[in-house]
Amino acid sequence: MLALLQDESFSRVAGVDTVVQPRLGKHTSITVGAKTVITQSLSNTAADKARHIDSRHPMLALLDRWLSSSRNLSSTGAQ
Repeated sequence: MLALLQDESFSRVAGVDTVVQPRLGKHTSITVGAKTVITQSLSNTAADKARHIDSRHPMLALLDRWLSSSRNLSSTGAQ
């Protein structure tokens, strides 16, 4: 998962900043895309009736976000 987030284009689609270095005592803001992925991860976990968040839950959320972004780009004709 970290390797995917290191990819700049995938991170941009997922809404995650690639260079985030939190410092002690500083508030780290989360992008709208990251909040969406976290929310979708929790929804995936609840849908599976799982007791714990597995690695597949955030990965499915990232994939869903990437696919929906790809569809939006193709429908607008953007490359």
